[in-house]
Amino acid sequence: MEALLFPSGQAQTCKWCNVANAKVVFENATVCSECYQKGIQAVQNPSLCEICSSLFLEKEKMEAMLSEYGLQHCTAVMLEKRAENGCGLCRIFLLQDPNPDSQRLDFIPLYLSAGIAAKPSLRGEEVVKDINSLSFTSQEGFVLTVSVSALPGNDAP
Repeated sequence: MEALLFPSGQAQTCKWCNVANAKVVFENATVCSECYQKGIQAVQNPSLCEICSSLFLEKEKMEAMLSEYGLQHCTAVMLEKRAENGCGLCRIFLLQDPNPDSQRLDFIPLYLSAGIAAKPSLRGEEVVKDINSLSFTSQEGFVLTVSVSALPGNDAP
């Protein structure tokens, strides 16, 4: 993966570590050289953290994501560490958060919300609710929504 250098003369804060020396664009975010290396290492060794791997498996977490306020995920320090350890979802949350404030997650955690689409079941007239998007926000007014999908398992019709 080749680094895209950010134009010199414009001071940028690294979206990953919040140090004001971002010089490289990585996954559409400006990061410092050290965090760029962390990102490359994480991409080469992907894994989901304990929290992200259970997001769609535990009923309580699903219900929280579908609630009015969403599921409290974690703070910046936790996101940084988990992203560094290979969690692609935490890396997306850390780097793609549209909130430009470098202290956006220091005291307020990130919240996840799931969007649902209702569709008729192939087995009759029952309506099946399917999660089709995941939104995250670090502060009111800054929300990013990403589409999600899953491939059907072997037991699907």
